Amino acid sequence: MAPLPVINQQTIMTSSTCSYEGCTRPVHNADEGKCIFHAKEKDPQEFRDALAQQIRDWRKEKAVYWDFRGWVFDVELGNLFRRAVFPVDASFSSASFSETAFFIRARFSGTAFFISATFSTDANFSSATFSENANFSSATFSRHSFFFSTTFSRGTSFESATFSGDAYFRSATFSGTASFDSATFSGTALFDSATFSGDAWFHRATFSRYAFFRSAVFCSGLNMSYTCFAILGDFTNVT
Repeated sequence: MAPLPVINQQTIMTSSTCSYEGCTRPVHNADEGKCIFHAKEKDPQEFRDALAQQIRDWRKEKAVYWDFRGWVFDVELGNLFRRAVFPVDASFSSASFSETAFFIRARFSGTAFFISATFSTDANFSSATFSENANFSSATFSRHSFFFSTTFSRGTSFESATFSGDAYFRSATFSGTASFDSATFSGTALFDSATFSGDAWFHRATFSRYAFFRSAVFCSGLNMSYTCFAILGDFTNVT
């Protein structure tokens, strides 16, 4: 009699859990092999309910890290993140937002990671507060991005970020080093009345349209070496 085939238990486990690296949630979409947070195809309300429950669980468990890495936010979230409080480090790195991302007046008490995050429509972080480092390196903003009166209390990085629409940083406050090195601004960039208490780096940044720095305050070093302005920037009343 031929020997019975050996069943690889690891294969079974892998096929029943999300294929996104590091995620152990059960598969929600069998065609994609992804959980409800990493799958592209899902019921909008079911996703919103699962997201709200996950946040409640993190709060109850006193989780030290909120992990949104690679999540696919392709449904309208409404006000879910408006005025939201993130009490610990939170990572949205490689996450994608297909609908408008509202983080208006949100508070990030820990380090906030948005490395390589993709915003296909508007991203609004107006009046948000980042108490620790904020990292938006290599993030992609396909439409308008709003950081009106946003407070960055420590180091901030938008290195190699891409702003395809208008970027509004009017009256934003940067208390630590703010790096926009190699960032690309295809639309109008507005830094009017922004305050940079630490070093401000725009090394090799590219401004393809208007760049407004009117009444901006630079309290420390300013590096604009090799910065490209397709149209002359406006530095009226800069101090």
